Amino acid sequence: MPRGGLNVDDLRYADVAVDSPVGHARTFTYHIPQRISVQPGQLVWVSFGSQTLQGIVIELSSSRPEFATRDILQAVDPAPLLDGERIDLGKWMSQHYRCPLFTALSPMLPPGFESHVRSRIFPAPDFDRSENNLREESGAAIEALSEKGRMAQAEFVKLLGRRGTRELDRLVEQGAVRREVTIPRPGVAPKYEGYLVATRTGMTASEQLPSRQQALMDAVKQPPGHLPLAEANRDFGSGVANALWTKGLVAQEWWRTSGGPPAAALARRAGTPGGLTLTPEQRDALSQITSALDVSFGERPHPNADVVAQEGARLPERTFLLHGVTGSGKTEVYLRAIAHA
Repeated sequence: MPRGGLNVDDLRYADVAVDSPVGHARTFTYHIPQRISVQPGQLVWVSFGSQTLQGIVIELSSSRPEFATRDILQAVDPAPLLDGERIDLGKWMSQHYRCPLFTALSPMLPPGFESHVRSRIFPAPDFDRSENNLREESGAAIEALSEKGRMAQAEFVKLLGRRGTRELDRLVEQGAVRREVTIPRPGVAPKYEGYLVATRTGMTASEQLPSRQQALMDAVKQPPGHLPLAEANRDFGSGVANALWTKGLVAQEWWRTSGGPPAAALARRAGTPGGLTLTPEQRDALSQITSALDVSFGERPHPNADVVAQEGARLPERTFLLHGVTGSGKTEVYLRAIAHA
């Protein structure tokens, strides 16, 4: 799909926020190999120094940087986990709180996606220790490694002693040992639901179709413009959907499913008389917050609206601080304020 006059295939570079204690708001540019496709908000594996780390794609670009770039290794999940609004929020948090961008964005990721690679160290059979100048600790560690056949990286680094990680990198580069990295699958197995959508050809096609194909085509075109694949197969048969797909009249899209829209659930709960009953202190705090929200959004006339209009000033912004011990119900106030907003 074109994006700003460019085809997605032209966007072969990505700015990635890496899971490392780097400067706030800093990203690193990686090349996107032809075998994979990534989008902003997607979680990926990248090489960073001698490590393999997770990163979040922030932005795509067609401009080749003036410095050498590494390839993105692979995507953690095939679909973006963060949308543009959350990426913008993460950028603001990173700037405001002076923290790494990945640190600001990671709490917005679904639970279970944060994981670490498993790195194991193996002896290099062709390496001659007698011809290389090794530290005493390194020689002893390699001898222990040869006896065991393999070790977890943490175990081997511990044997190397002081500055073990740096020494391990040197040994790998020197060919004294071999390191293998296993990238784990995410702890959460996301579910996807298939949908049929009409292609541009399908929207404008005037050819006569068999009755069942035409009925399915009409159903796909009905608002909201997509039809669940399971429903299409149930009502029309999988052969009918496949026939339209073969003719290029429909496409299949796979969307991540979730447990329902949280915002809608919050709104329903906040507006339900049978919901939780607020304490007088909670009601007072919530009333002040929602009143300020209504003024900011222009739902109620500002008491000094004429003065504000004459002076061209902005409506005053309010900041609230809730005092309360653990378990006093501050979160319920936050949730209701969010639902109101």
